[in-house]
Amino acid sequence: AMFSKRLFLLLISYILAFTAYSQNEQDTISVSGKKYKRPVFIDLSYGGSYFNFRDFATSPLFYYGVAGDLGLFRYSSDENRESHMGFIIGFGPGKVFGTQRTTSATLGYLNIIHTELFKLPVDAGDKWQFKGGGMLNLTGNLRNNSSLYNNSLGMEAIGTLFGSLRAGYDVSRVRHKVIDLKLFKINLHPRKREIFLQLNLGMFNATYRNGYAYTQQSGLLNDYSYFKGHRLKIFHGYRLNSSVEYKIHLHNKNIIKLSYLWDAYHTGKETDELEMARHHFLISFLFKLDKKLKKPGK
Repeated sequence: AMFSKRLFLLLISYILAFTAYSQNEQDTISVSGKKYKRPVFIDLSYGGSYFNFRDFATSPLFYYGVAGDLGLFRYSSDENRESHMGFIIGFGPGKVFGTQRTTSATLGYLNIIHTELFKLPVDAGDKWQFKGGGMLNLTGNLRNNSSLYNNSLGMEAIGTLFGSLRAGYDVSRVRHKVIDLKLFKINLHPRKREIFLQLNLGMFNATYRNGYAYTQQSGLLNDYSYFKGHRLKIFHGYRLNSSVEYKIHLHNKNIIKLSYLWDAYHTGKETDELEMARHHFLISFLFKLDKKLKKPGK
């Protein structure tokens, strides 16, 4: 219950801060000293994920499952800079297969993500764009497995600072195209479309996690505190992250995005190590908040 309250308060405070910040103008100063506004979008994402994990603190078995995902982000981008901040929250069941007794577990998670990317001085033609920078990813997990009895509840937090590289390619349809299917025709109008690949390598990783097994004696001493056995470990474990995105720009300046995200981490080679990987499949609707001002000189 205490963890649920903390998670709820953290989520509410982050949403309020996120909403207030999204009202600010995203201004960029040009070489001439004048300002123009970077386009700002609200990114609403829906989808699902496939996950697998094992926690050596309680069992060497792998759990596999699916979860529903919901994301909310603030996104702003131009040719020189790109910012993406928000969260993904998900919940779903998992099971162990291939054993005589089937055991189940539920997994809930919250990912708070902030990415900042800047244009790289790479000349690869008009269709390519390359950006580099960093991403901060703070992850909280809530796991429950009734088969483990006193060790049924598991919670941890993993924070990672990534070095990021993003490559984009313009696949826009520049001419009107008609596909004649005899019974009817399909008209394909010119439309801006883009494909992106982003790779994130964990440079700094920290974990906040219990030791071996989750049972502890604070309840017997009439001073129960679930997090009493948790320890913060710096430069502990490693993490990798990547994404593939396909963006379709609509005529009303909004964007539809299809994306696949992969995230995997390992808390370190000790008796209480945790291994987890998640594969997210999302559809996102990006709603433009304001009109972009013309750049100076245009």
